Amino acid sequence: MKTGLLLWGEVLSKKIKPIAVFILFSILVMSLNLRAPLTSASAILDFIAKDLNISETYSGFVMTVPLLAFAISSLFIPSLGIKYGYSITIFISSILIFLGEILRISFGFKALLFGTALIGLGISTGNVLIPSIIKLKFPNRLGLVTGLYGVAMNLISASFTGTSLYLVTKKEIGWRVILSVWIIISFITMILWFINLFIRKDKMIETGDRRNLFERKGILKSKISWAIIIYMGSQSFLFYTTVTWLPKILYLKGFDYSFSSYMITVFQISALPLSLLIPIIADKMKNQKLIAVFAALGYLLGSIGLLFGRKEIHIIITMVIMAIGCSGAYAAAIILIELRSKTSSTVSLISGLSQSIGYIIAAIGPVLLGYLLGHFGNYQIPLLIFILISSFLVITGLIAGKPGYIDDEN
Repeated sequence: MKTGLLLWGEVLSKKIKPIAVFILFSILVMSLNLRAPLTSASAILDFIAKDLNISETYSGFVMTVPLLAFAISSLFIPSLGIKYGYSITIFISSILIFLGEILRISFGFKALLFGTALIGLGISTGNVLIPSIIKLKFPNRLGLVTGLYGVAMNLISASFTGTSLYLVTKKEIGWRVILSVWIIISFITMILWFINLFIRKDKMIETGDRRNLFERKGILKSKISWAIIIYMGSQSFLFYTTVTWLPKILYLKGFDYSFSSYMITVFQISALPLSLLIPIIADKMKNQKLIAVFAALGYLLGSIGLLFGRKEIHIIITMVIMAIGCSGAYAAAIILIELRSKTSSTVSLISGLSQSIGYIIAAIGPVLLGYLLGHFGNYQIPLLIFILISSFLVITGLIAGKPGYIDDEN
């Protein structure tokens, strides 16, 4: 089997047009903005809360607000992308992220929430449309490009999440200074997608089925659609609640914040190999049930390990196991959306629907766990919820991994 490095070399070879290479580069840079701006903030949420004098429940809204923005906007983004083109829609989303980054560090708690909401709107656009662009521009390299997209997203997220907590606790650098780096990255992204506006529209718009979600009601009746929706929502719930409250959970278990910062980094760094490999492997399989369930079991076994682990070595092993769920479940969800769709327009519609309903599920997590941690002051109940949601992830993975096309059901 060709290695990821060799495949990457093929992408950069003469077998792919320069314009496609630039689009791929733009996708990878955009991916840097689709997770890390939120996870780097969640890692230092306790310090942001103390500075702004807010409770655990209110601080949970810092992660819930962007998830709600994901949920609300994801229904409409596919129609905008199909109607106006993916380039201009992504460019506008990069502007929203840029403005949100500036706003959230400029004033108090309300500005933090509003700025985070803008970031959430921008991120949701990328989350929904990037898989469609991959399907449209790289139909013969779905696994590879999806894998590279996931690796770029997870690598930058892991690097900045662990670094953020380290800089706050060890170097005593203010959270506003740390988060300001995303202003630079989002500005670069904005420039790249501005250049993409000059690529001919027909190269970035689906030329097949142009109907919107409400005109393709069969999607809402598809068992495959709903399995993917719940799978996406469950993994999102687990990921965002983990990165938001893992430091607090470990602190309640008797570990210090320094150890917690390393564990967040271990959690996300360990996810990188599978972020690349799972889409490539899944793309070559006719039945993806094994992949989807394998990823889900990472979260389930990891949650159990986190509940009963007492020593540092137990937690380290648990984080590596949970990383299988972190990287594997997200990568599996994205590649399943692409593989279960025949066209990029179907990808955008099912991506938007799954992320809209899925993130409503996910949005409950940070606030719910924030309340439970603040009210009960123990970690057992939150981790039992992790185990329950992980079980849903396993069950829906069995259904979503079966062969078939959503297009054939509507």
